Amino acid sequence: MTAKILWISRHEPLASQQAELKRLFGEDVDIRIDGNPFRDASDIQARMRETNADAVVCVAPISVLKKLTEHGILPLVAEMAIVPKGDPRAEVEANGSGGRAGRKTRYYRFVRFQRLTGVEMRYEDVLPWR
Repeated sequence: MTAKILWISRHEPLASQQAELKRLFGEDVDIRIDGNPFRDASDIQARMRETNADAVVCVAPISVLKKLTEHGILPLVAEMAIVPKGDPRAEVEANGSGGRAGRKTRYYRFVRFQRLTGVEMRYEDVLPWR
């Protein structure tokens, strides 16, 4: 049985990420790429149903990831590590804060996928200053 993975991101999966998904889910894994913007966690959940996806790789705000886990969807999240400029392992180049002046370019390599099982957000009251 072929596993179906829904990839929701503005960016296509790296070759190393595709290779890791094949290692984890089998050589014949079906990776469905969806680069369209999403509204919320319910939208992602609907897309998973539409594609009959077994798992989702999702680049999303932490609040959306939290809501997915509350709905029983445990998304795969790519762990990326910063590497120095010129490092042959660099797979992604990212300009800090939208490429504004004074922001450094960073270089990343893919490390592994992790399954997000929950998000804890803790708050405290804001007290008057002084």
